[in-house]
Amino acid sequence: MMTIMAAMFYYMKKLTDSGTLNYENAINAIGEVYLTIGANRSKMGKVSVSVQGTLRELDAISDSLTELKSGALIKVIDVTSNGILIVDETVKPIEPIKTETYELPPNITKL
Repeated sequence: MMTIMAAMFYYMKKLTDSGTLNYENAINAIGEVYLTIGANRSKMGKVSVSVQGTLRELDAISDSLTELKSGALIKVIDVTSNGILIVDETVKPIEPIKTETYELPPNITKL
């Protein structure tokens, strides 16, 4: 019985996660601008992006020639050494058109 309990505690201890955020995991992630990002790295802003399974608000800069306003969709293209995301504006992915068709019932007008 003690062996089973010891094994159970051993394996439960291995289930823990460090919780350390690895910014490299954010590369190629799609997100949204939360605070306006200045053009050509002139002003740092914030973006909401999903990293390691959680939605995070992280600092970001952009090489874009125009500022990225709140609500714009972005893609993370790189990360600086101190953890600031470098983002670029992207467009909304095209959603597939529904291919299902529905037929109307036949017109029953015969008496």
